[in-house]
Amino acid sequence: SSSSSSIDVSISDNGSNEDGVLHCLPSFFLLGQVKCGTTDLFDKISRHPSVFRSTVKEQHFFSREWYKGDRYINQFHLAAENIQRGGAVAIGDGTPDTLWSYLRCLNKDFKYPNFGIRTTIAETLAEVNPHARLITILRDPVQRLWSDFFYFADRNERDIRLPRPASKKEDQTKLVNSTHFDEFVHHGLEVFDKCLISKPLTECVWSARTRVFAGATRLAMGCYAPFLQEYLRNFQREQLLVLKLEEYSENPMGTLATIFEHIGVRQLSANEIQDIIGNKGARRNEQKSATFLKQHMSPSTRRKLEAFYRPCNAMLNKSLGISWD
Repeated sequence: SSSSSSIDVSISDNGSNEDGVLHCLPSFFLLGQVKCGTTDLFDKISRHPSVFRSTVKEQHFFSREWYKGDRYINQFHLAAENIQRGGAVAIGDGTPDTLWSYLRCLNKDFKYPNFGIRTTIAETLAEVNPHARLITILRDPVQRLWSDFFYFADRNERDIRLPRPASKKEDQTKLVNSTHFDEFVHHGLEVFDKCLISKPLTECVWSARTRVFAGATRLAMGCYAPFLQEYLRNFQREQLLVLKLEEYSENPMGTLATIFEHIGVRQLSANEIQDIIGNKGARRNEQKSATFLKQHMSPSTRRKLEAFYRPCNAMLNKSLGISWD
């Protein structure tokens, strides 16, 4: 059937009951980047009484576990049962890397290809769920990188290190001061400068996502435009709602009302939305370490990053009207 903003149409178009049991795919996807507020925002959206979420926010089905289709579908069986009982619900997937990752389409052990992109997640999602409503939340890319660096390095959740060998293994995860951040940025910019000698910016951004060089990869995440252009190429513009973390922080009530309208659920009263906002929920990613709070980005590094992101920000402003100026 034709595309529609009606949540009932969106769900029914993406459901199946060939085996006598209704199966449903998500009707909306929260796309985003690391440290852009997706955890908090998805928690708030999911507290709407007509929104269903699985027990796992980040499914990573389209980016990593495409070979686990049955498992993915089964995450939403309770929503399917609700629909069968006559309840109208929106079903959400809150996996941020649905925006910026690529389809690892060879086998389950496939990680970093050293050749061009085979297919993007946007292309695949458009084939699987062409009527999906899309939401993305972005942040000033310089602040995003700063927060990202300290969050992961300080918590030892991921090795953020320069590509030179460390003298001691434990040294690899102690890059938690502004001096190390400067070195980290310097290396990432070097990788991009070499790429830009022979390739356009968009290709270098995608290429950085396929490399193990942490600096280049993390810088690329703040170049939002090339990733979003894939969604604009595969979906109608009205299917994509673009938000800024700064505006969400300033006006959470207005932002949530806009989102509820976008995904086709009933508008809540001001008191109902205020109750959602007041619930702290899963805001664990908001916690700041003592190390982070003591750090200050050097003015020279900030200027370098602002210059690096300027072309990407210009692309974003031209295509979607989003700016941090």
